[in-house]
Amino acid sequence: MCGIAGALFFDGRTPDPGGVAAASAALARRGPDGAGEHVEAGLALVHRRLAILDLSDAGAQPMEVDGGRLRLVYNGELYNFRELRRGLSSRFAFRTQSDAEVLLRLYDAHPDDPGAMLRDTRGMFAFALWDAARRRLLLGRDRLGIKPLYVHESPRGVWFGSTLDALVAFTEVPRRLDWTSLRDQLALLTPPSPQTLWADARALEPGTVLAVSASGARRETRYWDLAGAVRGAEGVGAGALEEALVESARLHLVADVGVGAFLSGGLDSGLVAACASEAGGGALRALTAAFPGDAADESAAAAATASRLGLECQRLDLGGGLLDGFEDVVAAMDQPLGLLSAVPLFRLARAAADEGLKCVLTGDGGDEVFAGYLRHRPLGTLRFSWLPLALHPVARGALGLALGAWPGPRAARGRAQLRAMGGDAPGEYLSRLWMLPPDAATALLRADARAGVAEGRHAARVRALWEGCGDAPELTRMRVVDLGTSLVDEMLAKADRMTMAWGVEARVPLLDHRLVEAALALPPSALRRGDIGKLPLREIAARRLGAAAAARPKRGFETSFARDLAQPQTRARLDAALESALAPGLLDAAAVRALRRHAEAGDAASVHGLFAALCAGEWARQRGVRG
Repeated sequence: MCGIAGALFFDGRTPDPGGVAAASAALARRGPDGAGEHVEAGLALVHRRLAILDLSDAGAQPMEVDGGRLRLVYNGELYNFRELRRGLSSRFAFRTQSDAEVLLRLYDAHPDDPGAMLRDTRGMFAFALWDAARRRLLLGRDRLGIKPLYVHESPRGVWFGSTLDALVAFTEVPRRLDWTSLRDQLALLTPPSPQTLWADARALEPGTVLAVSASGARRETRYWDLAGAVRGAEGVGAGALEEALVESARLHLVADVGVGAFLSGGLDSGLVAACASEAGGGALRALTAAFPGDAADESAAAAATASRLGLECQRLDLGGGLLDGFEDVVAAMDQPLGLLSAVPLFRLARAAADEGLKCVLTGDGGDEVFAGYLRHRPLGTLRFSWLPLALHPVARGALGLALGAWPGPRAARGRAQLRAMGGDAPGEYLSRLWMLPPDAATALLRADARAGVAEGRHAARVRALWEGCGDAPELTRMRVVDLGTSLVDEMLAKADRMTMAWGVEARVPLLDHRLVEAALALPPSALRRGDIGKLPLREIAARRLGAAAAARPKRGFETSFARDLAQPQTRARLDAALESALAPGLLDAAAVRALRRHAEAGDAASVHGLFAALCAGEWARQRGVRG
């Protein structure tokens, strides 16, 4: 696990050493174990190393073969690299125990077919591979977008980086704010990909390889996508699904360093720990976050799970206000992530690093893959599982009248969802994804910037994912939208940035692509019953963790910011944070202060929206963005 960056100039100029050094410095926290670069006429490759496999100097990057015929910088893990290596050993002599060398030789075996090159890989990765003979640069990203990769393309060349901060460290990459992405970040809490807050930078799509020649010719190839996974999905039984989960956990234990597990009291992380323990992780170290006196504290349940599995469980006290160390959290975000859970995860990763852990398993992805969110209820229905469907239209009318007299963003969000019930299916599901309605989020921007917002951009992405599933069931379409939007933009971005800020690699066994493909074939009846989701995982957990753990409701991994707002010390910190967030001049001061009043009154949507606005303003201040 590492950080990468680089550039290819079409005119053959030698990259500016200052830009190369700045990009490397921007990646330093992702790779505390080493730094490397390769610079020649027209090309720069930058690497920061977090040593997980082959800890020797032989595993350092940029890695090359055959005297520099191929060169690679790579961020990620190929969990089945030993199996892949055996298949290649008759053709190539290997000199390291690194998965990076296996990736190089996979390209060597299939230089003109990225699909074949990556077909049998299982893992998370982003890479840049330079083929000197063909004068061609390949940029690739894993199937689910677990690892980030950003690019800027112009008539002069192509630039790339694991983070946007590393990308814009190159002086040739413009730093123009994308107002639509900023508005969408305020509404969705995170900027939706592939666009970013920088108008001239985009995220390389998951499951994609971009090939760019030194002459400027380019070809972008999709070697895996969610719609194709749905169309090719084959049904599996409960036993096969459990076997796939255990196999994924086993693969995710591959490392030359100790592996730990972030263990909440919830279903997903507990099940990952149980399967990893069975698969050979008997020495697995479990870490759990404790919030003394907070309703979010699940440390007792986590300790009970660890005890059942025979694992050592270390309780880490993460108490403190949400705004304590807020500036450091935002500095690590790369883009503003208005997710309250980012703060405790940042602290937990720091504690893991202090304990000497470089690699941890997490339960991320379970809700998206196995339909665990309340928003996965059938379209056209309300969240009243006790109310007969025939009475829902009456309830909608009564609720609409009530919400019409209720002030604040939460009521506005409810009204937007009620209106969407009269439209088409993707539009209604999109209304469940907004935290703030788009018009409310637009009102948070400074007045003269609102006209620059492009309406419907994220809606078009949601619609494309929805409609790309053919005649798949509604619940399958919901999960595909989640996997293609909120998972990669929120959960995976948060996990990557908050852990890599401390040189800790987060692994996600529930997002092994073969497991995802098997889950996408499951019918709705196998996934949800009323408001209870993730039925397959609950059935497996009942056998492995006990009935109580399997039945435990979903809890968010976050501190109680709404409660903290009532505390005098939090109010003082909030005053300072708010003024700092408003200083760059991107946000409308009156609208943000009104949002604060609604948040302090207990409006849930306002609490999240306020934190998103604070993150956006602080991000802009730190990076010198001015309105």
